Amino acid sequence: MAAGPLSERILFVSDPQGIPKLFLVRPDGKELKRVTDFRGPETEPTLSAANGLVAYRGVEDVVVSSGRLNWDLFTVDLKGKNRRRLTRGPSDDHHPSWSPDGQRLVFSTNRWGANELALLRLDDLSVERLTYDQTDNTAPAWSPGGEQVAFVTHRNGYPELYLFDLAQHTFDRLTQDEGVVDGSPTWSPDGKKLAFGSEYGPRKRLAIKLLDLETRTETRLELPKNPAFPCFSPDGSELLFAAGVSGQRSLYRYRFEQDASESFRLAEHLPTSQSDWRTVPLPW
Repeated sequence: MAAGPLSERILFVSDPQGIPKLFLVRPDGKELKRVTDFRGPETEPTLSAANGLVAYRGVEDVVVSSGRLNWDLFTVDLKGKNRRRLTRGPSDDHHPSWSPDGQRLVFSTNRWGANELALLRLDDLSVERLTYDQTDNTAPAWSPGGEQVAFVTHRNGYPELYLFDLAQHTFDRLTQDEGVVDGSPTWSPDGKKLAFGSEYGPRKRLAIKLLDLETRTETRLELPKNPAFPCFSPDGSELLFAAGVSGQRSLYRYRFEQDASESFRLAEHLPTSQSDWRTVPLPW
């Protein structure tokens, strides 16, 4: 298994004791470490190649009147230090995604009712609302070029992928298979393709597909059972994803040139799910 450059890290979620936590590891499985020592749940991590910060969704407060968890956004450095709370309030904020320059995050929030997309600036923590249609817009992914955001929307009655142009504030529908649930979009490093999860058929089978953004053709990859949560390697030659029975998933690496995947169990005691793979600034 190739180690990759020393500056590459894979960030992932695991819940060995029933509470999801963030972990870091090199692409060869070495230098496995937990990112923070925070006691609350941590999910939906994203790693910035520009500033080396981890943004994630976490819980610091419990709404006492209802017992409900209050999900907010946080950042932390790769040493697990300088933890910063970015959002605060009764809303649920989730699915953060970094801008290419590491200065902003796009995320989904229900602070205006249904889930809408919003931008958050790291310098002053100001929030700008992007969508206004009250139809659940989630899982945003900022394009490598910085001009667009891919996201999941229910505006046509079932989850589909759309593009949002940040300059023009226009929408472009990418998928439209009625009865198919599309989610978890992630960009190839060159910005030409999206990988995404898909649930289809009466038995709700899971698949990962590639979408060519120029031709709009979809390709379903032949992968192990129940693949989910795809992300590209920094050079775009591989796809990292989780597969297996829910709660016991392992990470896999799919090599496009070889049209094959290999199991990449990070540790026997760590079932894995959401992940991100980046080249990060050194030293850290």
